[in-house]
Amino acid sequence: SVWAFDAGSGEPLGEFPGHKKAITALRCWQASASEVEACDDSNEATGGQGTAARLASASLDRTVRVWRPPPLGAAAGAGAGGAAGQCLFSLDFGARNPVADFALLPSGGLLACCWDGMLRHIDMHGRRCANLLQGSSAGLRAVCCPDVPAEGGLVQVFVGTEDAHIVGVSIAQDGELQPRHSWKAHFAQVNALRAYKAWLVSASDDRSIRIWTADRGELLEEFRGHAGAVLALDVSPQSRLVWSGSRDWTIRSWDLGEIENRVRERESMARLDAESASEEARMRLALKNVKKKKPKPKKAAGPGASKKG
Repeated sequence: SVWAFDAGSGEPLGEFPGHKKAITALRCWQASASEVEACDDSNEATGGQGTAARLASASLDRTVRVWRPPPLGAAAGAGAGGAAGQCLFSLDFGARNPVADFALLPSGGLLACCWDGMLRHIDMHGRRCANLLQGSSAGLRAVCCPDVPAEGGLVQVFVGTEDAHIVGVSIAQDGELQPRHSWKAHFAQVNALRAYKAWLVSASDDRSIRIWTADRGELLEEFRGHAGAVLALDVSPQSRLVWSGSRDWTIRSWDLGEIENRVRERESMARLDAESASEEARMRLALKNVKKKKPKPKKAAGPGASKKG
């Protein structure tokens, strides 16, 4: 089951029963009035205005379920166990195909990465698979959809694989999934991906957390400290921190602000080095040109040379 708790008091607000195996991912969002009317079986109405809270969960039971949380008043009056959430619909991804992770798209769609190595673009309105892509010959374990678009304004997506790679994918205007680039990111499977500005943060079974440029796959920094596989990541843009959870039973925070300062310093030094090298090359060329233009001295006449005239 999925449980919701009050962040301040720790009191349970509601339970979402239904999954038969472990939960792998959770996402919350505010569904627009059009989304509620188009893809919800509930009788909840917004009158064409406002939004409604929604929760989606993925599981090793090969399904993704979309829920309507209980009203806050109902949760408070339901006793110590809270109120039950309502499952609006369930998406089944096939036998022996657990869903490892999923991401919500700005267009209202859903991207699911599965153990069969397929990345599936789900149309939430029609509750069907609109497009799919073989992201890897190995299983997919993590997916992330940054806010920063790819070239041409296309939505960009990154998936982490069981064979330690990160694969960049763009979504075309017609919804087609197009592979862009990939790189070997870790020494073991990638368990989690999160975006921070133009960067990508990855966590792996190799106990490390790495920061990459999303467009080039260039390694900027590596965090080490966990004694076990890093299973979960979350980024706080306001405090410029990344939080990680590990099999070593610890949660750690890492300073992204310090990394930003280091990257700026490296870029500044690289720019100064390039300017210095360019200036040195220009001076050498100028000196070479001066030497070419300098007239050669005439040879002095020897003691036995005769004078003409």
